[in-house]
Amino acid sequence: MNFRAIVWPQRCPALSIAQGQAGDHQLDSFRRTTVTSGGFAIRWRSSTLKSMGLRGPPELRQLRRRLRRAHRRDRTLKRLAAQARRLAEGLATSCGALHCCGSCGRFAPPPHGRYDGGFCCGGSTAELFCDHELQALALVGVRALQLKAAEDSEHAGCVFRGAQGCQLDISQRPIICLRHYCREAQRELHSRGLLSAAQRKIEAIDEAFGAFKRTRTYCPP
Repeated sequence: MNFRAIVWPQRCPALSIAQGQAGDHQLDSFRRTTVTSGGFAIRWRSSTLKSMGLRGPPELRQLRRRLRRAHRRDRTLKRLAAQARRLAEGLATSCGALHCCGSCGRFAPPPHGRYDGGFCCGGSTAELFCDHELQALALVGVRALQLKAAEDSEHAGCVFRGAQGCQLDISQRPIICLRHYCREAQRELHSRGLLSAAQRKIEAIDEAFGAFKRTRTYCPP
């Protein structure tokens, strides 16, 4: 944190303004003593410390430290969410559409068998869009009104599953949907020579999203 200090040479009465750095943990030492370095004596005005938020009751200083940590945590979460989503969207784009996804739901009981394709899309919307997924989407700029349900999704599992597949753009889908490849999908990727690269990308996605989940779950006091 940058702040201003009143600095003057020990043998010179003239005052000048200089820049310095300190944190909340240094406040007590600034109150008690004069710091001498390189022939300069540095003292801190009470009004300056108060205006910069470096003074006050211990509870207030602790609250400010917690708030600063919360801001840093939010910035970290946004970076991790963007990284995980960039990797997941890149995986989906590189693998492209798979033929097996068009018939995997055939003859299966509802809701998974509501359409011929998209068996894995027959899950619950709330489970697919868990709190971690929703916050990751929110942090990268996805808005609630951007999510449009499929017209015939009442008995198809996920509300975004339609006869032509998922109604959402790749940038709006949960990471779990973008990184999930069943055995039939893996066999098709292997036949196209894409399986090894896809597995490496999935590992990177899981690592990035795992870091996001851990950071989101852990909130220090």
